[in-house]
Amino acid sequence: MPSILPTSGSGHGLNPWVMVTFLALGAVIGLSQSSKPLPPAVEWQVDFQKDILPILKASCLGCHDADETQGEYLMTTRENAIGEGVIEVGHSDQSLLIDYVAHLELDYEMPPIGKGEKLTDEQIGILRAWIDQGLAYGPIDEASFNFEMTPAIRFFEVQGNGAAFREHTWMRDGWNGGFQSFQWEQNDAQGRTFSGRGSVVGPYDLFDLETELRDPDLGFFRFGYQQSRSYDMAVGGYAPALSSPAPTLDKDLYLDWRRFWIEMGIDRPEQWQWTLSYAYQGRDGDKSTLHWGPVYDADFNQYNIYPAWKSIQTHQHRVGFELSREWEDTRLRNQSFLDIYQQSNGLYTADGVLPQANRPDSLSFRSDETEQWVGSNALSLERRLKPWWLASGGYMVSTSRGDVTIGLGNVDPTQFSYLADPFLSRGIELENQSHVLNLNSLFGPWKNWVSYAGVQGEWSRRKAAGTPSIYGNPSHLWTHRDRFQIEENLGLRYTGWKKSVLYSDVRLQQERIGLNENAHIDDQWASTDDFMRETFANGRHLRSETGWTYYPARGWSIRPTWGFAQRSIDYDHVLDADLSEWPGNGYPAMLASRSTTGNDLGLQIGWKPLSWLQTRLTYRYDQQRYQSRLNGFIEESWNENGHQMLDRPPASLVAGQLRAHYLEGTLTWSPAARWFWSFTSSVTQSRMSTPLIDQQRLDAYEGSQFSQSTAWTYLINARTTFRSSYSWNHVDYEQTLPMGLPLGPRFDHHAFTAGLNHEVSEQSALGLQYGFYRYTDKFLNGAADYRAHGLFATWTLRFGDQ
Repeated sequence: MPSILPTSGSGHGLNPWVMVTFLALGAVIGLSQSSKPLPPAVEWQVDFQKDILPILKASCLGCHDADETQGEYLMTTRENAIGEGVIEVGHSDQSLLIDYVAHLELDYEMPPIGKGEKLTDEQIGILRAWIDQGLAYGPIDEASFNFEMTPAIRFFEVQGNGAAFREHTWMRDGWNGGFQSFQWEQNDAQGRTFSGRGSVVGPYDLFDLETELRDPDLGFFRFGYQQSRSYDMAVGGYAPALSSPAPTLDKDLYLDWRRFWIEMGIDRPEQWQWTLSYAYQGRDGDKSTLHWGPVYDADFNQYNIYPAWKSIQTHQHRVGFELSREWEDTRLRNQSFLDIYQQSNGLYTADGVLPQANRPDSLSFRSDETEQWVGSNALSLERRLKPWWLASGGYMVSTSRGDVTIGLGNVDPTQFSYLADPFLSRGIELENQSHVLNLNSLFGPWKNWVSYAGVQGEWSRRKAAGTPSIYGNPSHLWTHRDRFQIEENLGLRYTGWKKSVLYSDVRLQQERIGLNENAHIDDQWASTDDFMRETFANGRHLRSETGWTYYPARGWSIRPTWGFAQRSIDYDHVLDADLSEWPGNGYPAMLASRSTTGNDLGLQIGWKPLSWLQTRLTYRYDQQRYQSRLNGFIEESWNENGHQMLDRPPASLVAGQLRAHYLEGTLTWSPAARWFWSFTSSVTQSRMSTPLIDQQRLDAYEGSQFSQSTAWTYLINARTTFRSSYSWNHVDYEQTLPMGLPLGPRFDHHAFTAGLNHEVSEQSALGLQYGFYRYTDKFLNGAADYRAHGLFATWTLRFGDQ
């Protein structure tokens, strides 16, 4: 079962249908595979060295060992062979490997047609018994060692905005180098293995290392470390009326990402399996945001275009223990985790840039510091009750505690020191807890029919309370949120119609949320800052999808789909009071209800007339309608007549409408053994419109996106390969607002690469590649434009037992 874990910064963060999705997408396939035309598994106890290894050496390891890794899939160790769903230990009829070697999957025949003989029924039966009996593994060779490394060097010359180039490509301009990749594997006669892989591109771009030590009797030990750097542009917006380029920051923005983990455990089949783990993740640096600050012209008209950024420091520690056991028809799994979060963030925005000035005199600084721990435990049980009936259930409980400190102040942009004592709000405590229970069933006792059903209930409570000092005044803050939700998931598959597969899925959700809020500031003012609110919200949600896959003739497939979604929430405001002159206008008391209704239509047509020619055309249409019903409220307004209080009557309005079209076509062409060419082209058009309010309306936000990509591969000879690729992305959502401000991006991004790879010998290979990148952005009036030319050189070296 996939893990059901809380997400960072929340108390539960549950994906509501983890187990149902597993059943629907995994077990449905498993049940339907029971009728596949597979040779039966042999009935004797197979031996890896005697029965399995000869088959692997003859038909598999030529492409899937440490020297030749096709499709990033290795068969040199048990873990690599299992892969991501390639082998389901104990269930050969659900293993993709068996489908591939039995030639049941089009385009995935193994060995590939023309590169090896198809396995005999007896050999397939031996592989099936091997998987059903636990996938016992042994050394591929009596003792072996293989090591491969690829030193690399690259140089990029960038004309224009180098920060934009770094943000788009995650590569630095200038000289860079290191090891594009390295990997090793050592096996001894006792079946122990020591393997690893990684890459180093310096000085800051990438460091990646993963290693594993495995003993067939003692278990495994793994550890790894990853570090990378992402970049951001330090450019703000462009206002044509100012007759000046888009403002920029005098600093580089980047984030350093780090991850470290250790795992140890035992995963021998038909025994209790356990894993003890520790992991650390962290981020440190600065990132741009869209909280742009004001820039003023000579008449003090305001343009919010000055760039803003956020400093980020986050640390997450996780300790976990997993215990599982599989029997013939039963799988039991328990996962326990303890997460500790620490984060310190700061948002910097300009207070204002005066006429003729290049930078603000002060910056507003908002900080938040959080310390939180989250404990969770998830228990799941899956059992095949009948050959046609699979059932599962799970229960998860999580709880968390934390505290938050919030600060507000103004700093000097040159020295980043406070201009006055900041306001700090300490002592805000957080508390979250949740319980989740789900039951699921998948069954197919009737010919050509498979169905599934599941129900999940979730209850969660979030509380925050504190007595911080706000602008030097003592205060009391308190909020309490309870949420109860039930979801039902139903699905049906029918394969009895000739050359067709029909399906229908329905998801229902009912939820009730209770929200209580209370705030009091002990100062001399009676205002909306002192309030008490209590609101109940009842939600009803529906999502359904129906589709049909039809194979009218050899090489043809047609798949129309239709989906419908509806979400609605009704609000019951029991209490909304404050100490202002016009109480009863707090959010969300102005809302009576909200709803979203949507439809989507899709059509996919595939055509493969020849083994070397394949095409696919995909179309999708989406429509969304957002509607709100408002209670009567009083709105505070400022205009040319001064300060006014407007009495808004109850109203129902269409808050927005979205329509989008998506079209994509792909072509794959390989007319000869030496040639391969692929081409993909797509276009998206969308329009978001808003209603007319007070005789004013926002212009519809509409535009299009056009993308093309193509790749060529040509085998010049047995040792030399030419590869090239090109991509183009054009986005145009440009509109003009009052005062000449642009809204929406308009840019073109081109990328082209071409290179040669030459196998000098079995132990070495050389690679040389040229890259060209171009970016133009009208939204920023050229402030982010660049051209980049680069060269990549690699030298692959192989050592050991070839």
